[in-house]
Amino acid sequence: MHPGLSHRASCEKTLHNGVPASTPDGAFLGYLGSCIDITHRHEAEEKLRRIPRLLINAQEAERNRIGQELHDDLGQRVVALSIGISHLAQQMDGNDKLAADCANLQQQASAVITDIARLSRQLRPVTLQRLGLPAALQSLCAKSANPDGVVVTFSQYGELKRVVPWIVSIALYRVAQEALRNALAHSGTDRINIDLHIDRTGLAVMITDRGCGFAVEHTTTTGLGLSGMAERMENIGGILKIDSSPGAGVTVTASVSIPEWEPSWT
Repeated sequence: MHPGLSHRASCEKTLHNGVPASTPDGAFLGYLGSCIDITHRHEAEEKLRRIPRLLINAQEAERNRIGQELHDDLGQRVVALSIGISHLAQQMDGNDKLAADCANLQQQASAVITDIARLSRQLRPVTLQRLGLPAALQSLCAKSANPDGVVVTFSQYGELKRVVPWIVSIALYRVAQEALRNALAHSGTDRINIDLHIDRTGLAVMITDRGCGFAVEHTTTTGLGLSGMAERMENIGGILKIDSSPGAGVTVTASVSIPEWEPSWT
């Protein structure tokens, strides 16, 4: 495929094919060829390639909006409800049953407030926006809900010396978030590690558990959200790798090169 100039003097994409021509006795005559304008096909392919990224960007914008509304609207209303219940309970002197009912309602309201805050953080990773990827991954580990007592740790290898593009940060964060959710729900492990590796060429995030594992070749991509993770990495030119076998735990590795880092790395 070669860029060419058409009669309209605009840059176009053309596809050239040619074969050598010769006489019956083998003397070379020249080439027979064709030139096809494939500009429109190329533009259509480029648009198709952009669709997944546009969809993911739209999804992130919607997640951010919903997370903001959960925090600013619904969360504050439940807080007000909890305060109202508390004031009501103070007026229940002498009525132990109603006082106990109010206390129970206040506990439920507090649990809802906690759940709303957790969902808002999952939908809208404020730490990622304000402090960057390492802090966001560390916060993700620290705030992971694990009622079974699963230990979730974060380790960083290498230091960030350049700003990570937002599209890279959010992709790696979402992969870590989904892989962590899968490990907590399905692995049966007692420990999960999230490791961030940084070097002069790019980043890699590894999510490792020592649980039951699974046969990768027999697993559908939709069941564990693997297709969504792979698509996120593909959209930033990265790679998603799943290493697992029954009884051997799971390691999810999301890696991406950032070519513009290397020339200015100090």
